[in-house]
Amino acid sequence: MDKKRMGLTVIVCALALSLGLAACDGASTQEPAAGGTQTGTADEQSGGNQAAGQSGELDPDAILDIVDEACPINLMIATNVKVGLIQDGRCTVTFDSEYGPFSYTVDVTTGEIVEKVEPEVPEQPASDDPIERAVQAVFDTVEGYNGGAQNTAVKVRTEDGVQMVEVEFDWGGQHYDMVYNMETGEVSQR
Repeated sequence: MDKKRMGLTVIVCALALSLGLAACDGASTQEPAAGGTQTGTADEQSGGNQAAGQSGELDPDAILDIVDEACPINLMIATNVKVGLIQDGRCTVTFDSEYGPFSYTVDVTTGEIVEKVEPEVPEQPASDDPIERAVQAVFDTVEGYNGGAQNTAVKVRTEDGVQMVEVEFDWGGQHYDMVYNMETGEVSQR
């Protein structure tokens, strides 16, 4: 392959990767129809993460971390997660779950949840989901872990007839790649 074609291929791949990451980030969203607000990303509203950081506003990842901490369910099992545009110093995060729709409005300067709508959730929803229990067991093995894992990926595979749950995530400046044995309950590094 000649240098010109290879350079174009690299640019196209980088663009596709960045667009894919933006789509997976959950930041590109539309506000609920009742609000009748604009659509787009929080970055577009604030001029990008760098500008948001300069103005003292939280970025979409920080907002999601705040909501994840306050929510009675793990956001990993949520669907249709949307982070709205920043308006009047507030950002609304909405998502669906098996229990119904959730909505949290966060003050982007203080990180305080100023409004929330939560459906009724049974006391221990995680106890019925073996995958969620496996993920939580992995998190529990990380010393000092108190929530806020990012870039979490979960994969279930079978090895010698035993289901194994592979959990990869970033937390505290480190990357973790761990495996939970569904039969024994043991957690090990990969």
